[in-house]
Amino acid sequence: MLLFTISATLVAFVSFLQTTNSIIIWQIKPNLVFALFAVLAHVNKNWVVRSVIILISAVLLKFSPIVSWADIIFVSVSLLIFALVDYLPWRRLVNSIVSLTAGTLVFGLSHLNLSILWRELAINTAAVVIFFVIIRLLYGEEKISKKNRF
Repeated sequence: MLLFTISATLVAFVSFLQTTNSIIIWQIKPNLVFALFAVLAHVNKNWVVRSVIILISAVLLKFSPIVSWADIIFVSVSLLIFALVDYLPWRRLVNSIVSLTAGTLVFGLSHLNLSILWRELAINTAAVVIFFVIIRLLYGEEKISKKNRF
């Protein structure tokens, strides 16, 4: 329960931070929520917990009375990131970076501006590395999964 509480608190904080303009770097707002999901996938192995975390973030980021296509795309990309972290055959950090790259590319297809997309990928990759270090400090090495689903 403590793992879920810490994860939900981190997701809520990052989701609120995502709604502000304080995280703009190089005129780009990185998607810190996807970066956090790519790292939290190593701690939260239960899909019910993952779904609740995605729901918390979706409600905080995209709060509206109707479900839009943006909401469906956000949830789909979040599930894709969690699934790729589980099923890619490489090390944990590499899986997180590759899954975040895939999620950013799918979510950023509407940009169609490659310079913006490449800068966002660079910032998101740096965020994954930073979050990975923070998660290792918060949870400890024993709470983070050692293996993939293979």
